[in-house]
Amino acid sequence: MNSSVKRLTEAAILSAAFIIITMVALSTGLGYGLYLDFGVPIIFALIYFRCEFKYTLMCGISSVILILLVLGNFAAAILVSQSFLLGLLCGYLIAKKSEIFDDLYLGSIIGVMFMILIDIYARNIIGYSFMQEFQGYVDYMNNNECCIADILEVINILQCQAEKIDDIPNTCDRPFLGSISSNGSFVFNTRPVTLYNSNNTLIRDFIPCRNPSGDVGLYDTINDTFYNNFGTGMFVEGPIVDRISLPSGYRRLEYIESTGTQYIDTGFIPNQDTRINLTTSPTSVAEANDGVGFIPYGAGAAYNNSAFECYTSASKYEFNFGSYNTFIGSPAVGQKLQISHNKNQITLTADNTQSTATLTANTFTAPRNMILFGINRATPLKGLLKLYSCQIYDNGTLIRDFVPCKNSSDKPGLYDLVNQQFYSNAGTGTFVIGNPLDGFKKAEILNFDYTGAVQSITLPPGTYKLQCWGAQGGYRSSSAYGGKGGYSVGTLTLLENTMLYLYVGGSPGGSTSSVGTSRATTGGFNGGGYRTGLFHRFCQNRQN
Repeated sequence: MNSSVKRLTEAAILSAAFIIITMVALSTGLGYGLYLDFGVPIIFALIYFRCEFKYTLMCGISSVILILLVLGNFAAAILVSQSFLLGLLCGYLIAKKSEIFDDLYLGSIIGVMFMILIDIYARNIIGYSFMQEFQGYVDYMNNNECCIADILEVINILQCQAEKIDDIPNTCDRPFLGSISSNGSFVFNTRPVTLYNSNNTLIRDFIPCRNPSGDVGLYDTINDTFYNNFGTGMFVEGPIVDRISLPSGYRRLEYIESTGTQYIDTGFIPNQDTRINLTTSPTSVAEANDGVGFIPYGAGAAYNNSAFECYTSASKYEFNFGSYNTFIGSPAVGQKLQISHNKNQITLTADNTQSTATLTANTFTAPRNMILFGINRATPLKGLLKLYSCQIYDNGTLIRDFVPCKNSSDKPGLYDLVNQQFYSNAGTGTFVIGNPLDGFKKAEILNFDYTGAVQSITLPPGTYKLQCWGAQGGYRSSSAYGGKGGYSVGTLTLLENTMLYLYVGGSPGGSTSSVGTSRATTGGFNGGGYRTGLFHRFCQNRQN
């Protein structure tokens, strides 16, 4: 066979093998960095030894074009072209009869020229410059020498002492750790990424995590949004970290929900230097009143009187600060809200839309403790909402960091991570609970009490035993009670995450009608029984 044809054939075979290996490496992420930095140059140096310069050059160009057309990834094609040229250079210098130091000298010069040309090529195509970004890192390090030691210290803590993750200091006014995700995502052991706009407003707070579907990416705690990989391959996971440590026997919950009678007493009296951050969701947006509307927190002497409050009013979210108030946002049931009431500065993020307001600064101290799920006035008001997280600051110092949970007695409430104290319901009734964030345990029993409203829970795949007891029937008098409710049991097998709705019925009420008249016993919620008839004494007379 003609030697040129033979080399061309060999180059084509090696090129095909290289394309297959490269696509596997880029699409799966296996050895991504090592392969591009070392594997590709070595492969092309070997091809050069076998097929000489022109066939190696043809092999490299055709491979880069095919990779670009198949994967559609400009950045990957640019990196492959860089590695291919460096491999071709290394092959030429090794084959060339010269001193090794001459090869290193010549290779360094030509390699830098390759980098400059490729950087210009990349910048013109994708608008990104490797060299400019690298220079940015150099400038940052030169201007922030104090940060370098702190960064290295944090890396050491993260790698060697994951259990002390809460002790990591903040340096250079940039937090190393953000909030935990409220949607059940796992958080990985690494520094988050925070982005601010020109007004120094936090607009993204990214935390590395794996979502419930198993995808690895970044979760933005500001907008409650998961950002997946838009490139090729897969991210490499770090060790999973749960930075929230609850006492033994406690179960962390996605949220707790009030039905209009429950509230939490924070034990803190707010003033002009108070700040509260919370993630919440309204279950009612009616005009705030006791047991009605969205009332997440507050305390005050009266309306606009030494008040630090939030509630729905006039189809808006109203915020009170001392003697002043403001209205922002458009309330809607089910909105996921991030509220920051920082002294007289209000930031409300709802459905990725941010609203801000500034109230007039004034000096005040509320006359009583601030409560959550309501407002603590002379006549307290309780609201309807779900609470996912809450932090309270006193003049910049974190004094409460509340986490929804069940305590060891299976009672729902909030656990304060700062003071390591459990806060239970100070009102009546029972909080409705969200899903446990650590999943359901085998043979775990979930009880749902009567609330007078529909309840829901998301169940992961599995087999469940359902037991239902009917509510007791109505009664005519204290000596004539209605019959007991029925009982049913069954098994439910789920193959995917499923929302289960529960309607816990209520017993009907009695009658207060006077003797000698007919009466109707009012039915309870969800068919608790409805009966009509005459009074017991009238029935006795007929029997006689």
